[in-house]
Amino acid sequence: MISSDFGEAVEEPNTPRQGTNVAEVAVLSNDQDIYMPIASEARVRFADAEGIQIALGINAMRPEDRVPAGLIELSNGSKAIAYIDRRYLLGPEAAHLNISGISGLATKTSYAMFLIQSILQSMDASKIATILLNVKYNDLLTIHESRGLEPEELDMWDELGLQPRAFPQDKVVYLLPEGKQTAQTGRPNVFGDQPPFH
Repeated sequence: MISSDFGEAVEEPNTPRQGTNVAEVAVLSNDQDIYMPIASEARVRFADAEGIQIALGINAMRPEDRVPAGLIELSNGSKAIAYIDRRYLLGPEAAHLNISGISGLATKTSYAMFLIQSILQSMDASKIATILLNVKYNDLLTIHESRGLEPEELDMWDELGLQPRAFPQDKVVYLLPEGKQTAQTGRPNVFGDQPPFH
């Protein structure tokens, strides 16, 4: 800092104060060479939606292979839809997805349920079968029921071109295991209320 009048903070300086902003950024590109480190005086800018998709290689995906996977929002307000390539998610290339996160918060389960909805709404659902193995008490025994969403959640679904909806009752079948008392009570081994159709 350049001081004026022996460091008096309230004094009007003779020259504008000098300052430096240091920012740590990730630089990605799939369509041009980037030399590191970035040269002095190089122009650096925020990516727009198109730039984000180019950096992630989404522009190289065929539109019919794109499954909406979420939204990317930069601090400057730029937004872009992140897509997963159907060929790697459903096959024939890989048919696999890893979802990681902290245990016990239901975020991984919630994301998996969102992604299943995204697949069913963006692909030909008549060619897709979904099997869920419930290990979360009765959490996945209500997928046929709608739940209320906050306005910002509804906005995100809309931006993704998807509809927040329950799984159709005529398509959902719950297969519940028998328990020790099933022969006497007729009740399957289920935590809480059993779904209306199984």
